[in-house]
Amino acid sequence: MKLYNSTVQKEYSSELIELFEQAENYRGSDPQSCLMKLGHVCEKIVDVIIDSENIEKPSNYSENNQSNKIMLLKHQKVLPFDIVERLTTVRKKRNEAIHYGIVSSSDTDISLK
Repeated sequence: MKLYNSTVQKEYSSELIELFEQAENYRGSDPQSCLMKLGHVCEKIVDVIIDSENIEKPSNYSENNQSNKIMLLKHQKVLPFDIVERLTTVRKKRNEAIHYGIVSSSDTDISLK
């Protein structure tokens, strides 16, 4: 995985840092909101990488989701396996929190790493 240029980093870093800090602030008091914010951070990161690599996103709305985008980056060999696994973990934990209300403090701890 290449390092992204400073223009890309500057353009998105403050927004991502703010979202991540909000997630950390919710860690103990509202784990569900923590996971929602972390999921948003991961979605932004994936979109930035796809745009930076000039990779075409799936054109079909139902296929243009976080899971498919992560797999796209995996198959394009843009992301190493451990990062794919981390993004997938956050995606799954966030979905459980949003759709089923299933969340624990250990989920937030795992996702914040």
